[in-house]
Amino acid sequence: MVLTLDCAEDVKIAEDRGIQQARETKIHRIAWEAFNQGGTLSQEDISDLLLISPKTVKRACIRLKERGLYLPTRGNIDDIGPGISHKSKIIELLIKGYTYSEIVAYTGHCIESIRRYEDGFVKAVYYHIQKKPLNTIRILTNLSEKVIKEYTALYHKYDTDEYRSSLVKMLARFHRFMTEGEKKGGSDDK
Repeated sequence: MVLTLDCAEDVKIAEDRGIQQARETKIHRIAWEAFNQGGTLSQEDISDLLLISPKTVKRACIRLKERGLYLPTRGNIDDIGPGISHKSKIIELLIKGYTYSEIVAYTGHCIESIRRYEDGFVKAVYYHIQKKPLNTIRILTNLSEKVIKEYTALYHKYDTDEYRSSLVKMLARFHRFMTEGEKKGGSDDK
């Protein structure tokens, strides 16, 4: 299992928002990284990895929960249901106009992860708009059917006057890429 214990954003968060916020960001990030790789961390594991006391981890977990951020620790894992994924929550924040830096501070995810989620979202929605079948979108994007369905549901939920310009900007970047690829005689749409 690969966990990001040191991330450049952590230092910036510590400088801008304090050590406590940076610690919570790191706890949130490594818990999700473990979960996304098929594992879970206990609060004790997190304590050992970050060289902080179990009580500090417990307090951080409580604060994260109070902020509405789910933490997939070994103790919480039974509570994970068919709800919306953390990826979709990040996409919602992007649609609502939050900056990458704000999302890093709020969710604990690195900018690279946020960009990857946004990339997956715009590709899934682009192919959905093109009326590609779900299985084709899955193959083209390498996303699970569950995530594709969440992303397309988000697209339809936020395809309103209030958020349409934000969606259009997100989709325009991918559409330009696709159009340029087609002009060069090829397309990623194999």
